[in-house]
Amino acid sequence: MFLPTFPKEPIGENDFIAINDGHFSVSGNRIRFFGVNLVADGAFPMKSKSHFIAGRMRKMGINLVRFHHLDNPWSHESLFEWGQDTRHLNPETLDRMELLISELKQQGIYINMNLNVSRTFNSADGVDGADSLVDFGKGVTLFDPQLIELQKEYARQLLTHKNPYTGLPLVDDPVMAMVEIVNENSLYRMWRDGVLVPFRVGGKLLMRHNRMLDSLWTEYLIEKYSTTEILRANWNIGIDSMAAANLIPDGEFEVLALEGNWELELQHPANAVMTLVNDAFEAERCARITVLQTGDESWHVQWKRPGLSIYEDSIYVVSFVAHSDKNREIQLTIQKNSYPWTYYTGFNVTLSPEWREYRYAFRAPATCEKDTRLSFVLGAERCSFWFDNIVFKNNAVSGLLQDECLEERTVRRIAYDKCLVFSDQRVKDMSEFYINLQNTFFDNMYTFLKRELGVKVPITGTNWNVGVADLVSQSRMDYIDNHAYWDHPQFPNIPWSRTDWKISNMSMLSSDKGGTIASLFGGVPISNMPYTVSEYNHPFPNRFQTEGLLMISAYSSFHDIDGIMIFDYNSGSS
Repeated sequence: MFLPTFPKEPIGENDFIAINDGHFSVSGNRIRFFGVNLVADGAFPMKSKSHFIAGRMRKMGINLVRFHHLDNPWSHESLFEWGQDTRHLNPETLDRMELLISELKQQGIYINMNLNVSRTFNSADGVDGADSLVDFGKGVTLFDPQLIELQKEYARQLLTHKNPYTGLPLVDDPVMAMVEIVNENSLYRMWRDGVLVPFRVGGKLLMRHNRMLDSLWTEYLIEKYSTTEILRANWNIGIDSMAAANLIPDGEFEVLALEGNWELELQHPANAVMTLVNDAFEAERCARITVLQTGDESWHVQWKRPGLSIYEDSIYVVSFVAHSDKNREIQLTIQKNSYPWTYYTGFNVTLSPEWREYRYAFRAPATCEKDTRLSFVLGAERCSFWFDNIVFKNNAVSGLLQDECLEERTVRRIAYDKCLVFSDQRVKDMSEFYINLQNTFFDNMYTFLKRELGVKVPITGTNWNVGVADLVSQSRMDYIDNHAYWDHPQFPNIPWSRTDWKISNMSMLSSDKGGTIASLFGGVPISNMPYTVSEYNHPFPNRFQTEGLLMISAYSSFHDIDGIMIFDYNSGSS
């Protein structure tokens, strides 16, 4: 059996990590990292254990430790004192961590220092509404000036504190190989996920942060276009609001009867009725559907308009106004109206007792002439629904809306899932706004760390790289980092529950999409920049977990990446 040996070679005073020819190096020689994570309690071991932990790591070939969740709120083992503010470091845990760092240094093991990970701001920090910030304030930590200053304060405390065991602060200690500004944090991704809106409409923003984003958006537009007239001229290029006709006859329900134009599809024992009533949104009449008896499935009551046509790759817009007797969840579906009932697309819709306009867009995945139906799936419970102004259009694209005015600061941010219904330039500006906001944050923090604190080693911004937009931001940093897990546990009801979770328990080798490998190596590395994967695992209790280390090591070697860090080595105090 081959058992390699890894001799003890302490990190010297000039062994700072640099970047040469797109890879990490020490004194001009390339270095690659095989690392692990020490998480929360695991980063603050008993002093008597530090020497043995570091020695065992070196013996296993580990040459990098990522310090993660040092700022966690759930444990007494944190860099913040339990029950206090998050503006002062805990001297006891800081001392334990600094001893461990000195032991790692003696064993030739570098560290990857994370800054903002799970810090939970509180009222003692002077943060308004801190108890309502979700997901550790992700997103808002990238644009709220107060939170940005608090992050700088923490970085200064952590990186400039003199380690009594090495005699050096981290900014001057070659043991620190790299710095990560924020963990898994992306405004662009949050926009894509539809959560950059207030809580009351399903988002993750306090009202003050929503207003802050709106104000920043307006300032961006004023700087770029200056007036509504110039903005409209750019956003409305190529748009003819009259070009697209409504493909649904009398979507306002003012002329035609319901019968013959709309159908109510019922599956026994479900029962419902459709009627025209004088309770319209704008004119006189609207349609009302009353569910008298539910079936076994919500689709056992469907109100539909058949006989429509869609053509592959064409863009369609569906809009309507509606309300219900109480808050209700329904589905809007587009599908073939005959066997095999092919499903093309659909949207979940939340109705309330107040009239509200809804607008959705989709790109047709196939052609289906005169046999496509637009359906409202209504059979989840007994209730009544009112519908008006139903529109189904081909290529109905908007630029600046009639009620929007730059001078009055009423130009709205658009949701990611509504991009298809707006002009290319408006979508480009919306994307650019979020990318620029991220760039401003990372540039600001990078400059602070390098110039004000004197960090000498490579810095990355974050590791939530899910597309080109995020990579654009991270390409401004020193290296690219990413995360991936195969068959990560899902938590249906209680986040991070030890009992309420599920996994698929499949081998990644059986994945026809390449598992994690395609997402990690397919277009993520950037030319002339080191690339690391700072979190990777096939978590227990997946029965195929032993494949994880082999797969990530083999493919990382094949793609010549610069470091992998298994998650995790330890996250407990034992």
